[in-house]
Amino acid sequence: MTVASPRTVVEQTLDAFAEHGDRVAVRLDAGGEPVDWTYRDLRDRVWREARRLEGLGAGPGDTVAVVTGDDPLTFVLRWAVNVVGATWVNVADGYAADTLGRILDTLGVDLVLTDTGRSALCRDAVGARSVALADVEELAAPADATPLPVRIGPGDLASISLTSGSTGTPKGVPRRAAPPSPPDALAEWRDVVHLLCTPVAHVGGTAATVVLRAGGRVVLQPGFDAARVLAAVERERATLLMPLFPRQLVALLDHPDLPRTDTASLRSLRLGGSPASATRIGEAVERFGPIVSQVYGTIEATNIATISAEELARPELRGTVGRAAPGVELSLRDADDAEVPVGEVGEIWVRGPAVMPGYVGAPDDTAAVLRDGWLWTGDLGRLDGAGYLTLVGRTKELIYGERARIHPPDIEEVLAEHPAVASAAVFATRDRDGVEAAAAAVVPRRGRAPSAAELVDWVAARRGSRVAPSVVHLVDDLPTLVGGKVDRRALRERYSP
Repeated sequence: MTVASPRTVVEQTLDAFAEHGDRVAVRLDAGGEPVDWTYRDLRDRVWREARRLEGLGAGPGDTVAVVTGDDPLTFVLRWAVNVVGATWVNVADGYAADTLGRILDTLGVDLVLTDTGRSALCRDAVGARSVALADVEELAAPADATPLPVRIGPGDLASISLTSGSTGTPKGVPRRAAPPSPPDALAEWRDVVHLLCTPVAHVGGTAATVVLRAGGRVVLQPGFDAARVLAAVERERATLLMPLFPRQLVALLDHPDLPRTDTASLRSLRLGGSPASATRIGEAVERFGPIVSQVYGTIEATNIATISAEELARPELRGTVGRAAPGVELSLRDADDAEVPVGEVGEIWVRGPAVMPGYVGAPDDTAAVLRDGWLWTGDLGRLDGAGYLTLVGRTKELIYGERARIHPPDIEEVLAEHPAVASAAVFATRDRDGVEAAAAAVVPRRGRAPSAAELVDWVAARRGSRVAPSVVHLVDDLPTLVGGKVDRRALRERYSP
């Protein structure tokens, strides 16, 4: 009998689960005794949850929000939603009920799948909206693991990805069902042990699905804890750590367990979320070896620029985010939409096959960022003669000081070079007369206690007093958005008079 070839990634994934059977697919390392899910466990649970979804009336044309946190069940529900032909939206932890409600409303969500620990939040978010709510831990459907026909087809709307929300309520970017990956493209992932310590709802979760499709293993850690990550790298012989946000890299580099941790198994440490400081990248290369790479991208365009481990071994390139990703065009423009010369700062526009068609349910927001196939990222950068891109900030984060325009990432990089600084965030603040100036929140390195005046002088000596922060706040940690980016809005609200 001839076996039909898979038409979509979902079918290819389920075929891979059948092939790998009782091998461990996902190890949930939540701080207690690890819990293993085999490939057979995943496959059977996908079929059971798909049948439960059918019982709830979910099918083609429906949008289903998955609000279950960082758990193997989250992967299962994503695949099960596609099996019945519906579109999934994976919502990470960290949203308030009113924000979650606006997301559900804008995206036209028909059904919310949650768990007991999050059901109260979801009930508050749903409110009077006509959205069905189902607690997957309490559903009394038959545990039938008989396979179903996969109803998602090539080109169907498979998922909606949420933006970080750095400029307001997160927006939804639609994704079509992808064709299956060629076997040779999966071969390099087969022996990967992926340590995932960032939300399943973001790019790390997508990478994990590739690892699982190839037959690798995912070690899933809900929430980031540097000591637990280091212990898992050694214990699990992890080969891939991605994505790692800059503040997480800092936490690993500064942790007292690092010098005595065996990290030789790591073959790739991939940074993302926001640019890491050149100083810290240098420390990471020195400690982990030439395995550190970085990706600059957005939900709207996926990967925009990349810089490889070989390139980051060169100190002069560590302040850049690399060159345009394959198939991507970059255009740096001024306020009048004219291209800026090499070396000058401009607004970053991108064009390529992965650029979104528009935001779901938000035509005005779509019109503001798309023009003739080009996407306005809202980021500011400059290109050098070799095509390397350096990010210098966001248009909405540019600080209009009395004597100069200030690009926060540039000042953050200078602060990160100070031997007593672990990480820093620069943001706009206003005095009681409404005059805008730069302020900084600084996390000191373990055992160090720099003074605010010392740090202001440090920046002034290297960039000039015109752009030095007017005030420095020493803090234990920096607030972040759900996706891991520093929440400058929260800092402005906290420290503005």
